[in-house]
Amino acid sequence: MFSCGWKGSPTNINKEYAMKKKIQVLAVLLGFALSIKAQSNEILSHLDQLMNQGSYKEAATVCFDGLKKDSLNAEIYFKQGSIYQNLLMNDKALQSFRRAVQLSPGNKQYLFTLAKIYHTNGKSAAAIPLFEQAYQADTMNFVRTYYLADAYYQRGYTDRALSLYQMMNKRDTTNTLVIDRMAACYLKKGWTRRSINAYRKSLELNEYGISAIKNLSYIYYKTNMPDSALVLLDKGIKADSTDVDLYSRRGDVYYGKTYYYRSQADYLRVLASGDTSAVMLKRIGIGLVANENHAKAEDYLLKSYLRDSTDAETCVVLAKCYLGLNQNDKKDFYFDKAVKQVSTFYKTLAGLYRTMGWAYFTKKQHKEASEYFKRSLEIDYDSDICRLLASTFYEYYLKDRANAIKYYTLFLEKPVTGKERKDERQIKETIERLKKEQN
Repeated sequence: MFSCGWKGSPTNINKEYAMKKKIQVLAVLLGFALSIKAQSNEILSHLDQLMNQGSYKEAATVCFDGLKKDSLNAEIYFKQGSIYQNLLMNDKALQSFRRAVQLSPGNKQYLFTLAKIYHTNGKSAAAIPLFEQAYQADTMNFVRTYYLADAYYQRGYTDRALSLYQMMNKRDTTNTLVIDRMAACYLKKGWTRRSINAYRKSLELNEYGISAIKNLSYIYYKTNMPDSALVLLDKGIKADSTDVDLYSRRGDVYYGKTYYYRSQADYLRVLASGDTSAVMLKRIGIGLVANENHAKAEDYLLKSYLRDSTDAETCVVLAKCYLGLNQNDKKDFYFDKAVKQVSTFYKTLAGLYRTMGWAYFTKKQHKEASEYFKRSLEIDYDSDICRLLASTFYEYYLKDRANAIKYYTLFLEKPVTGKERKDERQIKETIERLKKEQN
């Protein structure tokens, strides 16, 4: 029988040919993929070397070239984000980290890093879902738990944050960082005593914990325990004499106790560091005016005024300063400016008039002082000022019986500020005596 030598039908031959073609294509694609993978690995290795050397600009160029060849490589995008962070190109870093997460959404390291970027930039709402995903992957991870708790705290979810901090505290009762955060949560919830106890516990474990010292001293200061605040701040400064914030805080406590010389020393230390706070300059000026060092006070007050010309207190203290320097035109200018700034706030305006009244009284200019006190009463009645006007000014210093009678009578007619009226019978007898003396 005649045979042509063909094995199988033409259909089988075509199938075999197609299969060979597919295998060849797959081999080419696999080779290409392996080549890309090898190149990517080489790029990643090169990037690690450059980053270890601190050659971030060169590394950024390598990333750019690498992503041209492999635009779907999440790891290169992640390293690019780190490189941009080191180059302080934060917007680009954020874009790179976002892209890494998009390409590899299951990578918890990428999620956690992007969440930290959001959190650092104050975007806790965007950070929380990512922190939660990273936390759920490893609930025993201290760093992830801490960051999630902090994001909750910043977002105002105090109960959630406190729950996580308490859980961490159970695992490690000696971690002062966690104890401090628990104390902050207690304070935010209005549990002052619990907060104090937590900070005390933290300081038992770490006597010179600066964060606990600052926060506990602040609570002491705000709860009328300034001496306890000063003891802590002195200890903090002993531990770290370079921490300018400690001097600022101690200056605030001294200022609150009207220890102006001591507060001035601390504030000057802060100013020497480069801080030019208008409030600090003003407070130095106020202390100097209180001690009648008007010439020196003027310099600090004017510097404060240049930084914030809308502050009524600075203006009225400048007015007192110029009164002490007998520069009445400047005194009038700054007092009028203060009045305009607070004219819509009647109690504050009354307070400004009383401030100037006491300033004139200190200079024994009783007529001028009485005028300012009278203006304060027209705006905001105060029984103590009313009686002061009647007795000290009009009856005693100015010998103005008519006005003394007027303000004694007003004192009897109006309610007493915050206490019971005393000596009513004696005041009535005084009024009758003054009327007889008038005649």
